[in-house]
Amino acid sequence: MIARYVGWTMVLIPLAFIGLFGWLGRKWLRPAAQPLLEAFAVQAGLLGWMLVGTAVLIAGAVDSAALTQQLPSLIETGLDVVWLLGGLVWLVIRPGTGAVLCLGLYQVFKLAGNLFSLSEVALNTVEHKALIVHLLLAVLALVFLIQGWLRLRRLRAAEAATIAGG
Repeated sequence: MIARYVGWTMVLIPLAFIGLFGWLGRKWLRPAAQPLLEAFAVQAGLLGWMLVGTAVLIAGAVDSAALTQQLPSLIETGLDVVWLLGGLVWLVIRPGTGAVLCLGLYQVFKLAGNLFSLSEVALNTVEHKALIVHLLLAVLALVFLIQGWLRLRRLRAAEAATIAGG
């Protein structure tokens, strides 16, 4: 139903990235980070989708005036990429509460900002459809972050109990 509204392209591109990063994550994420695999895949998929969108935006700018008009959006996306990429690197290198909080705060801020933006764009526009997909990915990322963090805590508690007991 959502894919029918936003268009299959806006759904399939992030899903393809999520699938790709899920597969790659299963192969090369350390065992300590595996409980956060789904959270990693969704956020890396979002990052991939944002980079494709930025490339399309830049390619669509026919002249320097059009590119200058897009500059605020490009700067915002650049900051998003830095925060998201930093959080993902942190998650891979040192999975734990800090990385989960970093990525969770990013998603909460983007969720709030996108909800506000959603109220200001017209229905059935590309912007509205992209915001819908961003909102869904943010909610999915938050759910998987919480779920992965809880799994990670249980795993670490079980390891600590095993060490203490034996």
